[in-house]
Amino acid sequence: ASILDAPCGTGCYAGVTANMGKDFYVAVSDASPDMLTHAIARLTRQGHAVDSHQAKLDQLKGKQEWSNKFDLAFVPNVASELFGDMPETAYEDHIIASLTGVKSVLKKDGVALIDARNWKETFELHWKETSRSNAHDGTIYHARYDWNFGRKIDGVHTVRTQFWNEHEGVDKENSNVIRFAGRTEKQLEELFQKAGFNVVDKNNETRGINDEPFTTFALKISKNYG
Repeated sequence: ASILDAPCGTGCYAGVTANMGKDFYVAVSDASPDMLTHAIARLTRQGHAVDSHQAKLDQLKGKQEWSNKFDLAFVPNVASELFGDMPETAYEDHIIASLTGVKSVLKKDGVALIDARNWKETFELHWKETSRSNAHDGTIYHARYDWNFGRKIDGVHTVRTQFWNEHEGVDKENSNVIRFAGRTEKQLEELFQKAGFNVVDKNNETRGINDEPFTTFALKISKNYG
């Protein structure tokens, strides 16, 4: 089977899946050269040969060697985040363009797994603060999120984040602001359809210390598309 993790970050999804069998072709892609380097190093340490490509999702269609190649694509952290100074008005076009790039590298019967916050439940919870901890290469990392919700579910929500590990204290000056475009499951499914995908399955679950609600969508290319 052939697996793509994009945007891969540190390659967590590809690493976990590749460890399940010996016959996987593994590829990673990310717009960040630093993240791509981390992912390649992680998979190499695990004993996997890995293909890579530095690109945004909408640029994947320019990678001819990957055209219609993958059985499975992990696409985390894309369905909600407003990257950089992206205005909310550009969000839907961004999602459609990104998924069009993913579609170009999937086999006709391939599956894309899209991870998204469940914004209806998240908005109802209306946290002030959430936190997470996870282990990476033997070190425990911590994250704190300070929330500022918009006025409605399908508005813009912001989070101020702080990250540190077990060997360091919290550096209050070292924080980032992430902006999210909230969308209901129905609104996301409509976007997926505009990009040429059908939802074939979805799974709702909670994660982290604060039981944060997420939805994972399994998408297949629509037979009626194009």
